[in-house]
Amino acid sequence: MADGIMDFDIVESNPTIYQILRDYPFEFLYDFLKKGMSYEKNTKMAERWRKYNKEMVEIMRVLKRDSTDCEIEEFSNRWTDYLFYRNLDINLISMYATQQDFLEKHVRFKGLHNLDHSLKKGNPPVLVSLHMNAYQAIVPLLAAKGYRLSYFMDKQTLNVWNRIGESFLGEVMNKLSPIGLPQNSAIKQALRNLKEGKPLLMFPDFTLGDMPNVETKFLGYDVFVPVGPAKIATLLESPIIPIILEKSNRYQYTLRIEEPLFEPTDVKNVEEISISIFKWIEKEVKQCPENWWCWYIFRDKILKTKQEV
Repeated sequence: MADGIMDFDIVESNPTIYQILRDYPFEFLYDFLKKGMSYEKNTKMAERWRKYNKEMVEIMRVLKRDSTDCEIEEFSNRWTDYLFYRNLDINLISMYATQQDFLEKHVRFKGLHNLDHSLKKGNPPVLVSLHMNAYQAIVPLLAAKGYRLSYFMDKQTLNVWNRIGESFLGEVMNKLSPIGLPQNSAIKQALRNLKEGKPLLMFPDFTLGDMPNVETKFLGYDVFVPVGPAKIATLLESPIIPIILEKSNRYQYTLRIEEPLFEPTDVKNVEEISISIFKWIEKEVKQCPENWWCWYIFRDKILKTKQEV
């Protein structure tokens, strides 16, 4: 499949070109690159769009059996547009994140006090998010605001992201402590980072259904939910704080940090905490289901889990 101008490997391997492009106003570059990505005029990109769309139609026919073909087609088209263009938002935010005028004009930080309160108490939180909207851009935005941060990422993607970060984030990269997966010491490293005062960002929706442990209702299905964030938080007595990056309009973003789902003083066990995390994730997915990347994971894990149990 042909590469697009906003594919991570293209941006990573051509830093000089994108550094020059960054000198243009954000709005101009956004429109310019989106036009260049358009599948309406580019046959190779149209082929990619159709591939994504076909996969989503098949997924929705499994998960939404009560929906009409028209409803499935409309939803799949919206989801495909999200998947097709999301790298544009992720890459441009990463490119401009260290520019103060960009942050002031295009990014609203809502609820930073929830994170600050935890850090001031010397109690760095476990931040939980989901694979929604331009989720990977949470990392450069928090770092650009001066926050240290630890997070998990598969090693192959991490290598590419590190080179993109070195090209555009500069010294801000020193705020970040990524943990490459898979590795046996990943959890130990995450615990060390938390003890050193670095909040840990986790995306538990990616491991939905992996382990037959805690079961709850999620989007109308009985599913097994991961307990990792809850175990880490209770072990180190860290709060759990939800965080999500939303797109307000074409050029505007909101990084929303909510009140803690769990405080060390709460009388809750790992199961209760894990379920509360996924109730929050479910709420966010329901608000904008076409912008949730993990439909792939959800379909595969639900079917596989139910067949094995």
